[in-house]
Amino acid sequence: MLRASVLLWVVGFCLLAGVGGAVVVDASEHRADNRTAHQNPENLDDDGDLLAVQMRLADRLTEIHVDCAENLSVGETAVCSRLDGEYPEALERYADVERERTGETDTTETFEQARQNQSALANETEAFRETYEEYREAREAGDEERARELARELSLRAERIERLGERLDAAFLALESRTGRDYGEARAATNRTVGTVLETTREVRQAEFEPTELSVAVDAETASFDEPATVTGRLTDANGSALLGREVALRAGNRTAATAITDGDGRFEATYRPVTATTGPTTVEVVYEPTGGDTYLGTTATAEVTIESTRPSLSVETDASSVAFGDPVAAGATATVAGRPVPDAPVVVRLGEERIASGRTGPDGGIELEGPVPATVPDGERELAVRVGAAGTAIEPTVESRSVTVVETEPNLTVEGLLDGDELVVSGRLTANGRPVRTGVVGVSVDAEARNGAEPDAEGRYETSFPRTIGPAGVWSVTAEFNGSGTNLASTATVERLRADELERTNGTDAGVGGPLARLERLGSRVEATDDLTPRQLAALAGGATVAAVVLAAAPLLYTRRRGGEPELRPGNDELTPAFVRAADPEDDGRATPTPEAASGAFDAARARLEAGDPSTAVELGYGVVREELGDAVNPAAQTDTHWEFYRTIADELSDGHAAALERLTDAYERAAFAPDGADRGTARAALQAAAKCLDATAAADGGSSPGDAERGDDSGDAAGTD
Repeated sequence: MLRASVLLWVVGFCLLAGVGGAVVVDASEHRADNRTAHQNPENLDDDGDLLAVQMRLADRLTEIHVDCAENLSVGETAVCSRLDGEYPEALERYADVERERTGETDTTETFEQARQNQSALANETEAFRETYEEYREAREAGDEERARELARELSLRAERIERLGERLDAAFLALESRTGRDYGEARAATNRTVGTVLETTREVRQAEFEPTELSVAVDAETASFDEPATVTGRLTDANGSALLGREVALRAGNRTAATAITDGDGRFEATYRPVTATTGPTTVEVVYEPTGGDTYLGTTATAEVTIESTRPSLSVETDASSVAFGDPVAAGATATVAGRPVPDAPVVVRLGEERIASGRTGPDGGIELEGPVPATVPDGERELAVRVGAAGTAIEPTVESRSVTVVETEPNLTVEGLLDGDELVVSGRLTANGRPVRTGVVGVSVDAEARNGAEPDAEGRYETSFPRTIGPAGVWSVTAEFNGSGTNLASTATVERLRADELERTNGTDAGVGGPLARLERLGSRVEATDDLTPRQLAALAGGATVAAVVLAAAPLLYTRRRGGEPELRPGNDELTPAFVRAADPEDDGRATPTPEAASGAFDAARARLEAGDPSTAVELGYGVVREELGDAVNPAAQTDTHWEFYRTIADELSDGHAAALERLTDAYERAAFAPDGADRGTARAALQAAAKCLDATAAADGGSSPGDAERGDDSGDAAGTD
């Protein structure tokens, strides 16, 4: 039976969250000594008054936190809506003052972390209450199987609430230190909320499930791929009776290395053959995890082993002998140890110094990879190198190379112009072999009097502008040049004579040759139906500076969000859909290589959507990039998971800081995609900061680069996850 005290809390929780008679606690009733009277910030002009403004804003933000914490502890969540209402605007003002006073925004970032965590805690606590009500209804209806299913859901929510409470408590402590404000009441109230949830969950688990016991032993102190360890054990109920036919999983980190089924005596045996585990001491978990309406509780036991590395044999096949810019380069690889296939091992293909493809070996130890020749590989004899394994893991890095000739390609450079108000806008496109060139800088000069440089975007388009007054009135000689040094492209130059009476004219709008509306029209002409493109696909198609304008113009028309379900992704022409979008297709093998250009372009698009006042789409764009990049770098199989399943699969293989960032981003994505009001500006801004941190993790995981990196790191940064 559930304890009366717990039931009393839940009943009170439900009543308080209902209609009429709701009790709202005013934090000001409890903090008369904690609020300092200050002048109105609007009336303060001198720099010396900035500290007073900052203190007043800190008071206001603190009051919101305390109000939410105290009301949440008695079951009232409505007050916490201030976190998404007035809080972001006050925090923006606080950030301006802090930046003006100190040149930094460290305290602002701590406030934002507290806001995100407390908002998520309020949402999760409300969901816990609703789930508990469903659970009680199932029990009253005599539906025991449904009641147990809901009891397991309550356990998962309670774990999340506990994590959110810990992070929120840490943020409150940091704010006390930074601002001098008293967060004691907020911390105490938060602890009461979390404690009640945990106590409720404990009572539910005791009422619904029978405990189990698991004992394990390992036959060796070390484990390697060629000399694996054998793990044995026994699963029983609390009375020592054997549990027959139950599946147990052997895990290291968050990867399942093996599974086994218990026999009539509850015993099992599993082989641990590490692949991507980090060398050195490792804790191996044996997990019994019943699901749904099962009557037993799960349990976990651990064993310690030391991982040692093994050097595999690697065979490589490729037909590539002479290639040019944009040509697909295919390579097949098979990794074995003493004739045994090595599955799930990370594989990277490089041409010269550039990574062109990556993935993981299949069950047979093999993989087929393909990637295009980037412009940044100089022409001449180059090495096509295939590497399996990663430094510091159970499979030592092993490389096999083939010599490939990269031939020089003559690029095509176009020049166009329009008159935009008082400016001459020069634009064009850099292509080679019919493909866009994103590398280098196009130098543009007008009448040899002025020179600008413009970087091509993801479609090879460039744009720059000059005063109309330059050169002879109404006539301009424009030269565009590309220097192919250090690439496999030849240098080229194009000269065009532009006449004012022949150019399209605009008045400070974006409707011209290089403007976003025209670019969107060009994009639309390349697919069967423009409305089949999501902002994420537009981001990958356009990239860089162009994508910001394209998505600003098109996203509201092209994207449909399905509330109450996963965001709808409707791929268009697959030939035009980049790898990091195609990888989300269930029929895709999950081994496509995300391109840094596409990721960077989509990230720029997310920032653009935020600036355009569409924070929900900004969050979804940022989450989409991180999910595809992290999934490919850490665990491609997770791409088909829901957003929280994806988080749980990936988080244990990240550092604490990166895992926390992924959780904050997932929180924000859930709000953006499924909450009726979507995400607010503050949530989106924090989500993109979290996304940037997550992308740093992908660079470390696969040796690539994250958007904003100046250059890709060397192989010493490649570190696989743990299997």
